Amino acid sequence: MSTPTDVDDIVASFSQSVGVEKAREMVAEAAATVGADGPAFTDQEVVDVCEVITEEYGGYVSIIARDILVEKQAEKRFYTLLESIPDPAVVVTYDETTPVVRNVNSAFESVFGYDRDRVLETSLNEFIVPDDDRERATEMDERLDAGREVEREVQRVTADGERRDFLLRGVTLTTDRGTIECYAIYTDITERKERERELEARNERLDQFASVVSHDLRNPLNVAAGHLELARETGEDTHFEAVADAHEQMEALIDRLLDLARKGRTVGEYQHCDLEPIVNRAWWAVETDAATLSGASELGVVEGDPDRLGDLFENLFRNAVDHGGDGVAVSVGMLDEGFYVADDGPGIPPEDREAVREYGHTTASGGTGLGLAIVDSIVGAHGWSLDIDASEAGGARIEVRDVDRVA
Repeated sequence: MSTPTDVDDIVASFSQSVGVEKAREMVAEAAATVGADGPAFTDQEVVDVCEVITEEYGGYVSIIARDILVEKQAEKRFYTLLESIPDPAVVVTYDETTPVVRNVNSAFESVFGYDRDRVLETSLNEFIVPDDDRERATEMDERLDAGREVEREVQRVTADGERRDFLLRGVTLTTDRGTIECYAIYTDITERKERERELEARNERLDQFASVVSHDLRNPLNVAAGHLELARETGEDTHFEAVADAHEQMEALIDRLLDLARKGRTVGEYQHCDLEPIVNRAWWAVETDAATLSGASELGVVEGDPDRLGDLFENLFRNAVDHGGDGVAVSVGMLDEGFYVADDGPGIPPEDREAVREYGHTTASGGTGLGLAIVDSIVGAHGWSLDIDASEAGGARIEVRDVDRVA
């Protein structure tokens, strides 16, 4: 759909030949003849008015009228082409460096969720540019206003607040009337960018795995090899026990690595998760010996992936037992927007509370250094936040916040 043409623009075209007053009189009479009214004409009204003027007046006036008709036909072909573009497309002119919308196609309405009439004659940036990208958008507008082309990957916001990735391609042209118009096409590349981010995350995990495997597996492997050599020399059973302990440590590390490799920072379908049975299953899945658990019945229901929540609590409980010892007392409880797991073990020193989130970092002898790293991944995958503090008993207190609580 093309933009209505101001009556004053039509008058200005004829005024070069017959003067403003005569031009205004001609246009008004022709408009009355065809029933056109208002400050602007539709394309068909422009055609009808120019045809009447061509019939009534000859000479140079009729030439101007035919030129206007030719221009309108060209505009019609252009807007037909604009409408056929499958990607969102927009036509803007610049008020200084502010992009003012002159037209959009149906794909723009469909993808961004704004009706054409809603954005017409307004600043495009006010509708689709995120607040944190205004400076970059202004820089691109200045480039386009200066007549230079733009091709960049950008993020834009739809009417319902969804942030999506686009390849923006923009060019500027000067019309016959001397107006500078910009034509911009937004190709949606959201799925491609998500795949790229997923691949980047996988590569990051591979690097982390390589680091953990090369460092943490080598230590128990060297211990096992050393005790095996001593066992061959002395025949003492204690060395075989040390070999078995090293093998158990390696097995635990491999299991945790495999779990992280398979799931990483992904979650499945969200469900209403009653935390009490999830917590109890996770507790019984861990070798807790004389450790105790309290507070599970008071956790309520949250929105999340129940399987990953089970992994989260298993790792927190295992971490508490590994660091707090066989008789550690573990408690769980509700927060306003989440939950916590606390223990009465030795705690985590403030200077280590960021480092323990990293793969391979541990403060326990024989630990895998993956427990809290896995927890941090699961929390991040849900869009939650993780805080590490001291419990009232002086142990560790792991808080998971920004959780959607159902009950």
